[in-house]
Amino acid sequence: MKKIAFISQDNPNDKRAWSGTAHTIFMTLKKDFDVYWHGKIELSKSEKASLFFNKYVNKIGKGRLANERNLEISKVYSSKMDEFIASQDFDYIFVCAVPFMGAFIKNTTIPMIYLNDATFENMIDFYAPFMGLSKKGIKEGHEIERALLKRASKVVYSSQWAVDSAVNYYNADKNKVSFIDFGANLPLEDYTENIPSEYVNNKCRLLFSGVDWKRKGGETALAITRELTKRGINTELVIIGCNPSIRDKNVTIIPFLNKNIKKDLELFTKYFKNSTFFVLPTVADCTPIVFSESGAYSLPVITTKVGGTESVILEGKNGYTFDLNATPSEYADTIEKLWNDKEKLISLRKASLNEYHSRLNWGIWRKKFNELLNYESSNH
Repeated sequence: MKKIAFISQDNPNDKRAWSGTAHTIFMTLKKDFDVYWHGKIELSKSEKASLFFNKYVNKIGKGRLANERNLEISKVYSSKMDEFIASQDFDYIFVCAVPFMGAFIKNTTIPMIYLNDATFENMIDFYAPFMGLSKKGIKEGHEIERALLKRASKVVYSSQWAVDSAVNYYNADKNKVSFIDFGANLPLEDYTENIPSEYVNNKCRLLFSGVDWKRKGGETALAITRELTKRGINTELVIIGCNPSIRDKNVTIIPFLNKNIKKDLELFTKYFKNSTFFVLPTVADCTPIVFSESGAYSLPVITTKVGGTESVILEGKNGYTFDLNATPSEYADTIEKLWNDKEKLISLRKASLNEYHSRLNWGIWRKKFNELLNYESSNH
């Protein structure tokens, strides 16, 4: 079995690493490879002092830097990865969404696979940590991205949006850049058709899940709920993952669920199974894993045309996407039409499940990843 050096900032054995995605990818790779994580990185006092100076002192009065998108930091961490890579006879290096840790790895003999859901160019002024960056921060962020894209043998993104940025902005070799859908961070893969009883009970349940109420478009989801109610549709909004200050008899709030805890997973499953639509009018997202999870429960998605969402949600197949400036009334028009045509709504649910089985699960990701490496799985 071939060996992979797995490079990530968080411990991939932790189910919360990269919101569960790093852990899931780590465990998926383990089905076909011997996979080793580098462990916690220990820095010397001089390295810590140098990094503190570069990360904090240098940015005073000059705007912000973007997380670890800093050349000095990147070179220090890349050197630590060189030490790790030299410790064993690895066949592949897998850089999981941490460009700063892999960009300046000096070992060029081992093929490197780089995986992420966006490029640095995608993220500038898109996500909060990348807002208001200094000229130095932007310049060095681009330099790190270019170095990694040049060094990598294969680059895997979770959307065409990210692929286009790598190829068109960074001039990455299009023959080594691929798009493979992410799967669902759920414990099972064998999901079957699910038509909720609420259709019979005449309740239209909209499900919203996300920690960041504002960025995920929570206010719009609430406005859609109220618009549908105004139109005479018995509508409920279920909010999971955050706790906005809302007093509304048609709103149910579940502040936090941990899918690693059995009773929380059961509650999570219950609401996904018994909802009519998953509604996420997000203003900034790459490729939300929750879209794949929705498909597992036959739940169509209503979202925005932003980031990589249109790579996951195919119009009329597993949901609908709207322009960022769409009004709650426009969303409500689509939902109302589907609600009043149960046959079409049920057909959409079946198609949503089919999209999950055909592309939005980690089994398919695993198959496509191995094909990318021309690697024959040991236990297909």
